[in-house]
Amino acid sequence: MGWRDPNNMERLCTMTDVIIVIPIFGAELSWELKADRAYESAKNQTYPCEVVVSRGETLMEARNLPVFRSEAKQVVFLDADDELSNDYVELMLQSNGDIRRPSTLG
Repeated sequence: MGWRDPNNMERLCTMTDVIIVIPIFGAELSWELKADRAYESAKNQTYPCEVVVSRGETLMEARNLPVFRSEAKQVVFLDADDELSNDYVELMLQSNGDIRRPSTLG
């Protein structure tokens, strides 16, 4: 069903080490339109990840809710108007979170 499934937040996987959170906040519809590309880049990671697009009234709310519901060890926040390279999470884990290059393509 993809990220537009209203039950997306209810099915957070607890078996993954990494969760990628794409927060959408406020009443800005244009963010939802942009999030499709961000979501696809997150789903195409070479390392298996749980990807969640989270909606909230504020950025803090949209970011925090999936983090509190997940048991993942690592969290990656991806803005709705950005994209990740396919190997971003794999490189992040290999380098203990210190990647000395632009993290996103957008």
